Amino acid sequence: MTRATSLRDALMGLVRLCLAALGCLACNWALAHAQPAPSGQAGAPVVAPAVVSPDAYIVQRHIADVDLRSHVWEWIDPTGAMTLEQVLAAEQSGQAKFLTSASQPRVKHLENKRALWLRFRLNYPADVVDDHVIYIPQPYLDEVTFFVREPTGAWSKHIAGDTVAIDKWPERTRYPVLRLHPTPGQERLVYLRIHQGTRMAIPVMLEESAHFNWDERFEMLVFGGVTGGLVLLTLVCLLQGVVFRDRDFLHLAGFSLLMTFGLATYMGVTPLVVGGRTDIWADVSQAVMFCLIASAGLFLVRLVLQGSAVRPRFLVLLRVAAWLGVPLAVFAALAPRPIVAGVIAAYVLVTTSVSIWACVAAWRVRAKAAWWLTLAFVPMVLAVVVLSARLLGVDMPLWLESHALTLGTALHLPLMVMAMNMRARDKHMAHARTLALETQDALTGLLASHLFEDRVSRALRWNQGRKASGAVVLMKIGNFHRLRAAMGAPAADQLLLRATVRMRRVIANSDNLARLGEAEFGALLESETERAAVQEVCARLVAVGLMPLKGLPKGISLNFQCVVLMLSESKHASIELLHTMRVELGKVSSRTRRPIRFLDSGNATSSEPSHDLHAAHAAALGLPTGQAVTSLGVYADSDVLDGPDEVVIPGGDTLPGATEGSSNVAQFPTRRA
Repeated sequence: MTRATSLRDALMGLVRLCLAALGCLACNWALAHAQPAPSGQAGAPVVAPAVVSPDAYIVQRHIADVDLRSHVWEWIDPTGAMTLEQVLAAEQSGQAKFLTSASQPRVKHLENKRALWLRFRLNYPADVVDDHVIYIPQPYLDEVTFFVREPTGAWSKHIAGDTVAIDKWPERTRYPVLRLHPTPGQERLVYLRIHQGTRMAIPVMLEESAHFNWDERFEMLVFGGVTGGLVLLTLVCLLQGVVFRDRDFLHLAGFSLLMTFGLATYMGVTPLVVGGRTDIWADVSQAVMFCLIASAGLFLVRLVLQGSAVRPRFLVLLRVAAWLGVPLAVFAALAPRPIVAGVIAAYVLVTTSVSIWACVAAWRVRAKAAWWLTLAFVPMVLAVVVLSARLLGVDMPLWLESHALTLGTALHLPLMVMAMNMRARDKHMAHARTLALETQDALTGLLASHLFEDRVSRALRWNQGRKASGAVVLMKIGNFHRLRAAMGAPAADQLLLRATVRMRRVIANSDNLARLGEAEFGALLESETERAAVQEVCARLVAVGLMPLKGLPKGISLNFQCVVLMLSESKHASIELLHTMRVELGKVSSRTRRPIRFLDSGNATSSEPSHDLHAAHAAALGLPTGQAVTSLGVYADSDVLDGPDEVVIPGGDTLPGATEGSSNVAQFPTRRA
């Protein structure tokens, strides 16, 4: 047997073991949740009383979530105003014919103030002593009245619903609940009268009190966790909006708070927290909240997409659809319920469709927030479909509706926060670039000229009477105009960027490096005290400029020329010295052999060392000064050298198609070795 075969057999054995375990768990679950067998049927776990009504439901021990609709008899009162006594009399006379619910549609149509009457009997065996709960798991039921015949023969009445103040309910819960104390060996007759203005499936559930309490606590725990997360998210957005002064996050905080309140209203928790002495808000709250949340969601989508490449007409459509939710909310609070349900369902579907269209539009223009916006609306689409189906009267489990809405809300808001963060990041980056244009050069990122002049002016004033150290250096690329004429503007801009990189490498404090003109730069050296140190910095700058540039023809380099003013030698504190330096820098010829010059501030003339260019060439080639001069063939007997118009590369080669201005090598006519 090979190793692969043994491994495959081991895996197959593990799979069989897992399947067997799952089968055992499924059997145990089925036995634990099996429906109780009716009276007289084989396998009934309890002994029925001696006399049992044929339509009675035998209550078992430890039951959970038993739907009584298959054991309920129903009849619709066309007037909706009959009392229990009148219904009992009509039933005895045959005018009120109760029919089994199994033969009737699940979705009830109770418009025009009609009332639905439900009747069922509960038979308690002798061993059933625990309390039970009858509840209707619909937190948006208008009104339900429980009529229970007590063992004494008297009838007890309990009322609940959205149109009833919660203080009058038999129990302060999310939906109508009635607790029944068992009477072993006897039957309990229960009538329910239900008023509902919209189409709805009305399940009637029976459950043991202990199971019901545990389920209710678990649901409230899940709802409390989701609500706590939403409240925390609201506070984070609020603080971020206040600290960073960003109104977008304040809008998101308002939307998150509205979503939290809407979820609490839908789950039936708002009356428990606010108090239940009025029934006006409980009756219209859900319709109003649906409209406001849909409207606020469209406003938020428009806010996220604003500033992107989405068409302006589409943003106008989003704005109109969002503002439409405000009058619809007022209409939902005043109009009849049947009309409101259809209008709200249509508006919710329209807003969802427009939001999906917005996601598609964001994807098409490749907006950065499109991914997060799409993910945010994926869970909400499921919740909206379920809610719209419920508003239109489709019968579906309550757990699917509540879980879909809770999950959609819990996932929607964090993803919308991510989309808003993407928009805020882009907006802040654009704002930072706008502010940088006021302080930095747009191409090179160096300091703006007016800020450099302010720093030089402060340095000159501080130098008066203190003999402070430092120097002001103005630089230019002498052959820049010739290179631009030969290579074009894009290549010239690239050369400026490379020159900026090289200047940053040479000058220690690059924060005081500024761009003053097209190819002119300035630097404030605050730590240099001697001319020799400043001359060394300038010589290194000239040397790195003469180094070959990658990606360009051989022999193309940058000729830096410098004019220096030592602050310790300056006699005036006027900013006119900077203007004088720029004038002197403009006088330096593009073919000079002395690219480094010092300005005497007393007489506004320049003085320069005799062989700065030779030192720069030597530093660039790593050779002694004399050898570098011999290799380059530089004429040392004149300041400005007149040579041929063609560009001669060291070594005797001529750059094809180049003119005199296409290379800085033209400034130094060469000879063959």
